[in-house]
This record gives sequence, C-alpha cells and structure tokens, in this order.
Amino acid sequence: MSVFINAAHIYIRMKMMEKVVTTQVTWVLSYIQGGVAEAWKDNLLDELAKGESEVKTAEQLFSKIRNDFGKTCHDLAKRLSHYLYFFSFLFLLFYLHRRECGKVSHHNDVT
Repeated sequence: MSVFINAAHIYIRMKMMEKVVTTQVTWVLSYIQGGVAEAWKDNLLDELAKGESEVKTAEQLFSKIRNDFGKTCHDLAKRLSHYLYFFSFLFLLFYLHRRECGKVSHHNDVT
C-alpha cells in the first residue's frame, strides 16, 4: 500500500501541484481497480459527487486508503495482487518520466 501512496504522492508533487485538488484526488482514484478496491472507489466517487465525503485533499485520500485497506488486506493473495498492481504503476511512472526526458525511442521497426 505504501508503495502506491508514495509513488502517487511523488507524482502529484512533480506534475500536479498546480492542479485543482479534486483533479489530484480523481487521478489517484483512477489507479484503484478491481475487486473490493473498485467498489470502494465507486462509493467514494459517489460521495465526492454528492459533496458528502470527508476527503477534500490528496493527503486525506491517502490517509483513507491506509485506514480502509490496512484493515482489510490481511490475506497474502490480496496483498500480492495489490503489490503487483502498484509495481506496474511505478513502472508506468518511470516509463513516462523517461519518455518526457527523451530517453525512450518512438521508432517503428520497419524491415
């Protein structure tokens, strides 16, 4: 869980500080997918749309993720699936960063 939160926090600081807070929160939520997490996200999005959520900042969202998922992710299979997703997210961030720096080629291989 902390890997995902740390990566998202770093990305927000690097690329999204000037963005509206709701954009930051929605961006983080867009990476929460599958199973119980998907239902949790859908419920939170409904609360946000209705103005009924206590989540007003990205930091509050990270705290909610830690609190809600720290209690429910006890079995190893769930943890492994979350970690695999988060590592995929980290790889995507790394790739996008390298692409912006011009270190990834966009050539089409034509033979």
